[in-house]
Amino acid sequence: SSGINAEWPLRPGTKLTPEHQAACRAAAVPLIESVEHLKNFALSPEFAPVPARISSEGRKGQQCVIDAGNKLTSTSTKLMSVSRSLVLNPNDGANMQLLITQAKAVSNSVKDLLDQVKQNVPGQKPCDQAIEKLRGAQTEMEQAAISATAGSLAPLEATTLQGYQTQLESATIEIKDLIEPLAESAKSHPERLGHNVVTMSLYFEPLSRATIGAASKLTDMTRQQDLFSQARTLMEAMSDLLKTSKDCGGNPNATTLHPRLEENVETVTEAIQDLRMTLEMAPESGLSTSLIESIHQSRGLLHEPVADTVNVSVMTQHEAILTNARAVARASQDMVGKASINPDCLSNLAQTISEQYGLLVENVRKCADSPGSEPLRDATNQLADPCSELVRTSAVVQSNPKDTISRRELSDHAKGVAQAVHHIVQSLQNSSQGTAACIEAVTVIHGITGDLDTMAMFARSGTLDNPGEPFSTHRENILGTAKKLVENTKQLVAGAASDQQQLKNAAIAAQGTIIGLAEAVKLGAGALTLDDVETQVMLLNACMDVAKALANLIDSTKDACGKTTDDPSMEQLKSSAKEMVQSVSSLLKTVKSAEDKASRGTRALEITVDAVSNDIKILDNATLSAAPATPEDLIRAAKEITFATTKAVSAGNTAKQDDIAAAGNMGRKAINDMLATCKGAALNADNEALKIKVLQSGRSTSMAYRDMLEYMCEALSANNTDSNQLREHSKKIADCVTDLIECAKELKSGADWVNPDDPNVIAENELLNAAASIEAAAKKLSLLQPRKKTKKEKSTDCDSALIPLL
Repeated sequence: SSGINAEWPLRPGTKLTPEHQAACRAAAVPLIESVEHLKNFALSPEFAPVPARISSEGRKGQQCVIDAGNKLTSTSTKLMSVSRSLVLNPNDGANMQLLITQAKAVSNSVKDLLDQVKQNVPGQKPCDQAIEKLRGAQTEMEQAAISATAGSLAPLEATTLQGYQTQLESATIEIKDLIEPLAESAKSHPERLGHNVVTMSLYFEPLSRATIGAASKLTDMTRQQDLFSQARTLMEAMSDLLKTSKDCGGNPNATTLHPRLEENVETVTEAIQDLRMTLEMAPESGLSTSLIESIHQSRGLLHEPVADTVNVSVMTQHEAILTNARAVARASQDMVGKASINPDCLSNLAQTISEQYGLLVENVRKCADSPGSEPLRDATNQLADPCSELVRTSAVVQSNPKDTISRRELSDHAKGVAQAVHHIVQSLQNSSQGTAACIEAVTVIHGITGDLDTMAMFARSGTLDNPGEPFSTHRENILGTAKKLVENTKQLVAGAASDQQQLKNAAIAAQGTIIGLAEAVKLGAGALTLDDVETQVMLLNACMDVAKALANLIDSTKDACGKTTDDPSMEQLKSSAKEMVQSVSSLLKTVKSAEDKASRGTRALEITVDAVSNDIKILDNATLSAAPATPEDLIRAAKEITFATTKAVSAGNTAKQDDIAAAGNMGRKAINDMLATCKGAALNADNEALKIKVLQSGRSTSMAYRDMLEYMCEALSANNTDSNQLREHSKKIADCVTDLIECAKELKSGADWVNPDDPNVIAENELLNAAASIEAAAKKLSLLQPRKKTKKEKSTDCDSALIPLL
């Protein structure tokens, strides 16, 4: 620090003085001394590195190889010396005999060296020792198995069955964890082979002793023999694994042995799993007891408050409860069926019952604040006892599948579980009868909407049946039914804050009223003359708006049932009720003006504006649940918007009520189809940005079209239509349609897209189809064969035979 402070005046840009240099020199002296002290300290003998040393066992292992190498060197030297003497005097018989002797000595030395190298390959001796150790543990276990067969295996008192189970589990886990490292070292790491083998051999005796102790605690002789048999299988598999590992020796080039090694690894793993499962599912074991304790612990939490979770609807919670209850019932029935066919599956089914009951309790706790939850909680509480007995009995049946008494008890307990699940289902039905009625009503209303849409299609084609009655005979029926529907709306809103019975009654009443209203509207639309086709379509569309608003109201009522006043679903309910009242008011106005030709066009525009606004709200708030659509469908929908805009502009210029009504009805259908196509096409978007762009383009097009219709309504009311304003609105719609078509092109991944309506594309497709037809015809012609001559001769002979008869 002092050195830095002394050097600070010497920074660039400052004037250098002798005083500054002297101060810097004086401050550097202590720094240099400190560096010298650190250097001396680091070089002291205390911190000198310790060289690696070979242990005495390592030297002993090396000595035999060194001795064999020295012997080979000595005999080779003598052989060379004798050879040199024999070269100088080839006829010397004594040297020739000595050469033969030394050659044999060199050969023996080479063999000794190879034997020593082979005997001292890393991992060979540890493998032999581990195999011998495993053989001893297996012999000890076989003696205990013989005693068990004779009925003389006394229970060991060192610990309990759970204690022996823990020891056996620990030993098998350690062995299982060492299998893969042992296999890898046997394949390509000889330096690790010995260490892994020695480590694994440490668990052979604990495995044998834990197996003997666990078998001595079992009361059934059959299960004792099964345990010994599976432990014997495991030890035999480990013996094969050790032998194969020894043969591999860590040689990566011994690829022919590697598949056998992998097979041994798989066999040992499967044997460990079978051994552990046999002991775990014994009735004296702790697994079945732990499952039963888990069921009772879950039952104890039934009356405990649940922590704050994500807010979901009551119907969703009831569906989850029903799913868990059915899973429990299904698992209990599977137990009865598999008790005699495949008893090994009972342990997994018992685990399933315990887990599903825990999930059932958790879902029931989430419904604690909903109406009618107390009977559901009681039924769930009653399910715990038969589930516990079923799990306990399943363990007994799995240990002894031939025990008919235990299998009969298993069947009885499964029936008890089925009855308890039936009580849960009944409780759900009683506690959600209003919700179920709402769902059924919405389904019926969707069918009514589809029926009205079909009637509107017939009306547009001018083929709607006319019963010959005047419209006035149906007007009062339609008005009365629509007013009754307003009362049903009030009952639905009140039912959200009441019990399930009142909600059910309100839903059923609303369903019956909308059915009657739809029938009355269809009869009234049919009573109009064929000259009032657009009025028929307008009337049916108004009724469809009421049906859609009612379905939305019932859905909102179902979601808001049982919720507090500050819940967001209540705001949605108020909005749906307001929309319902507006749609009914629109229907009343339409009915009253159905035969008023002077205002039918304006009324059609007002209905279309409301319908487009509702469609935009659905696009903004609803999830993407439409049917998938292709980019070509989106282009066709965009073209329909262009046609509808052209017709609307033309109607605005002529100011004829029939033309305006037709334009309004046509625009309503075009916008509805376009928005549905946008939602379906957005599902095929490659990314989120493109999806948002498609939806935004559809929304912009709908809003531009709505703005044009609103202007037309105002202009017609003031009897002052400006063609320039209509042209501006149509231009804005055209720009939006262009953007929509561009989105369709992007959905087709840009350069790969072609316009299916392009004349060149159509001509190319026609030519390709023609070429394919010609090629198919040529292939058929090539397969044709001329008629055989024999047949022709037979025919000629037949003709000549018939001529004389004629």
